[in-house]
Amino acid sequence: MKVFPRATGWRRILITTTTAGAAVTSAAAALATLVGSGAAAASAAFGGAAVLLLTGISLFVVDRTERRAPHLSMMMFMLTFALKISLLTLLLMLVPAPGWIEPIWAVLTAAGVVVTVQAVQIATFSRLRLSVTPEDQQ
Repeated sequence: MKVFPRATGWRRILITTTTAGAAVTSAAAALATLVGSGAAAASAAFGGAAVLLLTGISLFVVDRTERRAPHLSMMMFMLTFALKISLLTLLLMLVPAPGWIEPIWAVLTAAGVVVTVQAVQIATFSRLRLSVTPEDQQ
């Protein structure tokens, strides 16, 4: 039995990566509350949420592309990945961090979420049966 029977391949990746990333973010925020302070917990939540937001947007765009032009989904995946990294770099350089942010908690949580999301993406993608050859060439 499929967990998400009506989900397309990319939507399944979006759902599983978001769930895993949210779990890591929640665990980091809980740990920050126990070990640190409320600001540490908020920083951990902010770091994880930033990664999840950018990842979610890019996977949503790829899912929409797959529904309209399936042959472009891999190219759109690479394009949105490059745009996501560029946007994150610009934000980090141009937007000053709020005073309440504890950088170590934000950075470590963001890094943990990135690693988790990438691992879940690879694991989920490896179980999908996506065609890489356009239908008219088969």
